[in-house]
Amino acid sequence: MDTRKKILSLEEAKERMALATAAGKSCAFAQGWFDILRAEHAATLVQAKAGCDLLVVMVHADSDAHPTVLDQGARSQLVASLGAVDAVVICDEAAQAALHRSSLTASLLDAEEAVAGSVIDEVLRRHGRE
Repeated sequence: MDTRKKILSLEEAKERMALATAAGKSCAFAQGWFDILRAEHAATLVQAKAGCDLLVVMVHADSDAHPTVLDQGARSQLVASLGAVDAVVICDEAAQAALHRSSLTASLLDAEEAVAGSVIDEVLRRHGRE
């Protein structure tokens, strides 16, 4: 499967969630930068998916205020490649709030909270160069 098909527009994600809710399915959101995607991100998303039928991940849009190593397209494709993820939406904070409001019953998880410290800090720690 081409996992890029999991990357939806804001309107497509709202529609998909509405259909799922109408069918009695539970939905959850996760949000984050996912730069760089780490094992902790994947584990957090798997755990989030275990509690719902539809997991929509909101990847933060590129921003001058928060520079990233990978652009939003690459970050969203990496997240979409995870089996636990049903849909990915690239969006800014306003769009994230709008999407979350569209499904008030869906829980929201901040995936970045599960990943403490930067990749560089972790590598340095592992090699005794704190």
